[in-house]
Amino acid sequence: MSNQLNLGDDLLFVDGLQDFTLTRLDGSTETELPGLRRSIRHIEAARSNGELQSGDVRIHLKSSPVSSVPMMGEVLTDADGNDWTILGVEEATLNSRFACVCRRLDVLRSTITIQEATYSKGDYGEQVATWANVAGFVDVKGSATRVQGSRNVDQGRLSMSDQYEVRMLGKFEFKPHHRIVTSEGKKLRVVGYGDAGTLGAVQRIDCEVDTSEN
Repeated sequence: MSNQLNLGDDLLFVDGLQDFTLTRLDGSTETELPGLRRSIRHIEAARSNGELQSGDVRIHLKSSPVSSVPMMGEVLTDADGNDWTILGVEEATLNSRFACVCRRLDVLRSTITIQEATYSKGDYGEQVATWANVAGFVDVKGSATRVQGSRNVDQGRLSMSDQYEVRMLGKFEFKPHHRIVTSEGKKLRVVGYGDAGTLGAVQRIDCEVDTSEN
């Protein structure tokens, strides 16, 4: 006879259980959802290739009171009023519970603004870019991280450009006329992007400093 704990069937009897409020993307809320919060182990975060961080948690919710599967970007608020943004959801224990991978993004208070350029001709026939904000996302790392410097040769002159990595919650299809502005005001030109890891909730963006005048 097995005494192994089944979090799906026995979640209501686990020590440390608390009620969570789920705020959906449309602003609606679901209250009094029994759940259990567990810290993600340091070794798991270390093996995640930067997708998970120290301080991330899994919040286990019994599936039956929840109207539908929680989604990336929705927020679980615990009994102490802390907001945990959902980065990904794993269905577990024969679909009887949801394991929500979450992060306290409200602590970072860092955002990314995506701008789009429209072009017109200047006084001398040159192209002039006018930038407008088109989208905003949460920066899950809190700032753009410098990853390396690269050498560029232009008309025989050698110059160096810093390369940065940004990780944001959500997805965006970048085009050549888009750029990123960080919460610190740094303007970055996108040179590549892709999924940051297996959760699929976080997008990695490879950037260089935008050296245009505006």
